[in-house]
Amino acid sequence: QNLRRPPGRAKPKAKASAAGKVVLAEAASEPAAVSAATLVEVPEEPTQDLPVDAKPERLKTPEEQRVEITRAMTSADHFLGLLDFARAADQLEEQLVQISQEGSAHRHNDLHVQVLVKYGGVLWWDGDHEGAIDAFLAADEVLEGRPNSQEPSVRRRRADVWAQLAQVHRAVGNLEEADRRLSEAVACLSELKTAAGVVAAGQEVAA
Repeated sequence: QNLRRPPGRAKPKAKASAAGKVVLAEAASEPAAVSAATLVEVPEEPTQDLPVDAKPERLKTPEEQRVEITRAMTSADHFLGLLDFARAADQLEEQLVQISQEGSAHRHNDLHVQVLVKYGGVLWWDGDHEGAIDAFLAADEVLEGRPNSQEPSVRRRRADVWAQLAQVHRAVGNLEEADRRLSEAVACLSELKTAAGVVAAGQEVAA
């Protein structure tokens, strides 16, 4: 699904990345430097030990994770309809953090790619072109790294990502990169069409 930024809308504030939020949070938690004369001794609050029998939170099953991810994408579509790009991005970013963790059942699968592409589209609408390009590139890297990366279905999906990258580059005025990405997409789709025609002709001869 190609997301196009509506014409004539004022460019909203770009959304801070997840890493940026962490850095800001850590920076805000650092105490400011003070002189020795202003230091006041504060009594320590008693700490409370966790119960010995406390159990760790149960890990979600792959099916539960899939349902949660699908629900988040539906919510993102809802917020897109309301032109609330920030909340739509938040829905997807939260899921990407979970999916990208080592051991995640959906890491690098089709669902992961789908969330990355949708996230890139939302960031594009939000005016965060750099973030959108990063998301699309991440999706392309996942597809490129697969053992079956030369399968027609995977190559077709990569061509779609390249086409969306071309649109974002064109939007920021990087016409050379936009042309390169679009040319790659067209060449890939043309090659796939030719190969499909050859296969079909061979099947007719064999029949």
